[in-house]
Amino acid sequence: MSLTKYLTATIGVAAAFLFAGTSGAQASGCPADQSVVDYKSNNPPYQCAVHYWSSKEKLSPLEVWSWSSDTAVGYTHAAHCRYLSDDGIIWSWDTVGPSYFAMFSNPYTSTRHAATGVIFTTGNYNSDQIKTKKHSKCETGDGKITNSIKRITQKLTIDEVQGNGGSSGNTIYVKGSVSPSSSTSGYVVLMIGSEPVTVDGQPVVGPIKDGKYTIAWKTPVLHSDVTFPVTVAYPGDTSGCPAAAKTCGSTPAGPTSPVMITLKKAFVPLSGGETFSSGIETGTPLVESVVPAKPGASVSATSSSGLVVKERSARMPARLGARCPSGSVPIHADSNAARPSVALNFGRRGVQLREGAVANGRKAKIQLVCRKNASSPLSLKRFAFGTARSDRLATRRQDGVVFGGPGADRLVVNDRRGVAQGGAGDDRLTVRANGGVAAGGPGDDVIVSRAKGRTLVIGGLGQDRIVASGKARVNVRDGRRDHVECRGAGVRVLADRLDVLGRSCKPL
Repeated sequence: MSLTKYLTATIGVAAAFLFAGTSGAQASGCPADQSVVDYKSNNPPYQCAVHYWSSKEKLSPLEVWSWSSDTAVGYTHAAHCRYLSDDGIIWSWDTVGPSYFAMFSNPYTSTRHAATGVIFTTGNYNSDQIKTKKHSKCETGDGKITNSIKRITQKLTIDEVQGNGGSSGNTIYVKGSVSPSSSTSGYVVLMIGSEPVTVDGQPVVGPIKDGKYTIAWKTPVLHSDVTFPVTVAYPGDTSGCPAAAKTCGSTPAGPTSPVMITLKKAFVPLSGGETFSSGIETGTPLVESVVPAKPGASVSATSSSGLVVKERSARMPARLGARCPSGSVPIHADSNAARPSVALNFGRRGVQLREGAVANGRKAKIQLVCRKNASSPLSLKRFAFGTARSDRLATRRQDGVVFGGPGADRLVVNDRRGVAQGGAGDDRLTVRANGGVAAGGPGDDVIVSRAKGRTLVIGGLGQDRIVASGKARVNVRDGRRDHVECRGAGVRVLADRLDVLGRSCKPL
């Protein structure tokens, strides 16, 4: 009996069904490092998805901190969550295609904490898969969302075959790797053609540990030399889902490129009732495979809006900066420094973290939001982004945010808990609503807070002129000479010795 006929006779129908459609091309239909969720109409079986989260960050007193993310074109916002350690923290968010923006403002004189998370998908998903507690609180306080997202398996290889060319009836060891190396559960299966090799009706498998596997296969006794191709397939593993993590389990992958194996004839007659055992545990049942949907394009741009998010990190001390792509300008930047409003130096094309802004030994992170040169501002539901020129922008709804960009902009906060970010130019910012926030950024800015209630005004790097009313909290501690005029007994100012304060101003 030939090896192929022998194997065909022992293949189980159920095992063959499990591998229908598990090709490497199908499993890589989503971009690398992405994931999948089940599609609600079950046709196609699942949609590409990705989960980004900020992790819980400190909000320094009288500071603003923002967080952004983006993924490939073809993805849209599916779910989000936020964590706030205090209800008084001002939080705004918005999405544009596969890009996401969140901003937190701390009007207090003591440290608070916040986090946010978002899931993008290429289509609809089963609503019971992603749970965000009505999008109000992140599951663990660090932006993670309870979900059953499955990790894409990027690559499956056969790296070594031991015992190849030996006598049939002996054990062959097939060794290889599964990428990413974080794949630590499930099994790979030995294949001939499109069907798994079985012994005693069970597929011949090898457990995965730290992205590596070893398959031990005791081959059948043959009467003639036979050479044949073998491959390895991974049926996926979702036994740990759901979990509060970026991804859960792994999707199918394979078969690999074939490797030729030769078995030499054995001088032992093959008895009719003889059976063979691989001598390894088959473990948990295999997982039914599914086919991912392909996004519109797997590129690192965001959408027709021209917005791009650049993120960089390094362990301090180190030089850390980010640059916008050619043809685009920096609109906004932020960092995890204790004082983000004075942590970054802006240039024509990007930003650089200032020396000493993040303590030595700590991992520093910066984010840069760029926009392709455009003739007019971009308006979303809550957020608006300016151009390289001088813009006039105003919030249009509660929790709205406007970004001026590098020009000399005029920005207005008309709505409660709105935020105006001046950017790198010499800007004029006006706060008219209670709970509003104005951050001048680099440049010599003029900021006026006219609201009667609590507002937050941050000068940023530069020689700023500020007029504050009501119960404004003013932060001009940047090492530069600023001028602050306080209209009313409720204004409090955090200042340097160089600053010039009006008679009515009271220190924090």
